[in-house]
Amino acid sequence: MMKTSLRMSVVAGLTAFLVSFGATAAEKTFNVGGWAEYDITTGKTTFTNGDTVGTRVTADGSVKNTLEGGRVQLTAKARIDNDHGTFVEAVAAPRFYFTDGKQSGASGDQYLMFGRKTWDIKLGRFEAIDLFPYGKQAGRDTDVALQRANEVTGTGHTGHTLLGYQANKMRGRNSDDVVQGAAHFNIGKTQVELGAGYKDANGTKTTGVRPVVKFDAGRFRIAAGYDALATKTGSTYSQKWEGFGITAGTTIGTVSANFNVAQGKNKTTTDSDKKMSSYGVNGSRGRFGAGYIHDKTTNVGKQDTLYAAYTVPLMGSKDATVTFAANTSKAKYNGGDTAKNNQFRARFNYNF
Repeated sequence: MMKTSLRMSVVAGLTAFLVSFGATAAEKTFNVGGWAEYDITTGKTTFTNGDTVGTRVTADGSVKNTLEGGRVQLTAKARIDNDHGTFVEAVAAPRFYFTDGKQSGASGDQYLMFGRKTWDIKLGRFEAIDLFPYGKQAGRDTDVALQRANEVTGTGHTGHTLLGYQANKMRGRNSDDVVQGAAHFNIGKTQVELGAGYKDANGTKTTGVRPVVKFDAGRFRIAAGYDALATKTGSTYSQKWEGFGITAGTTIGTVSANFNVAQGKNKTTTDSDKKMSSYGVNGSRGRFGAGYIHDKTTNVGKQDTLYAAYTVPLMGSKDATVTFAANTSKAKYNGGDTAKNNQFRARFNYNF
């Protein structure tokens, strides 16, 4: 009798859950928008060989570039809000890139989300909560700050991307075929995000988790989270990352400021290369934004980056702008090698 009662309770619970998503749609919305960007970027990177081993900089030299680029994104969003408080939302955002005279396609967000105001589940391709924000907040998302000295390759320089860590290995958009999902729980001004990812292809497995807690009171906000991603073939790891990130910020009127810190380890490398950290501060007021990032990898080197951006309306339109951005970055490796990068970018943007 107890087993029968238990089964009936379980069935009743499942039935109630499914009925809560019943076809009682109160409102359906659908809209299409997007944006277009065109960039002109010019810069110079200088390399100095101060290491007798020469593992990173093989010779003194410099690289100058003036390039154009751009991208267009179309965003389609459909949503159903039911009169009993549930919702279903779908987003598709294909992107078209124009870089170095060549066109290519990709995708931005592409996901399905459903739930209630207090909780939801998100599945697909998307970016989770940012634990090290700086591009949109101060750099106007011009991506200039992304091209730091250690990332530039060219004459006499092989490039070295192990300087710094920003708690974003499992943030999302890592690969189109990784199964990515996140559950959100909203309690007042606090949001808990439980993100995870999984992939199994040809004997290679990728797994990751990223729990984050975020508190946003308008004038003050803070978020903290754990970031872990591992790829393994058999018993051999090709990558195994673990770390955390904390960001705190405030907004008063047109003034906004953020402070970020992240520390992580790449456990597949030697002990001398595995500890990484990044510290950043940025701020903006109206059309102007600026920031600073310090990156460090134990027994490898450190890097300092300064960046700034100024945005003005284009032809007096509120939907079209021109952003002038610049950065200066210097990487210094423990062996004595250095890499310096200075860049300027003009970005034309139109939201439609």
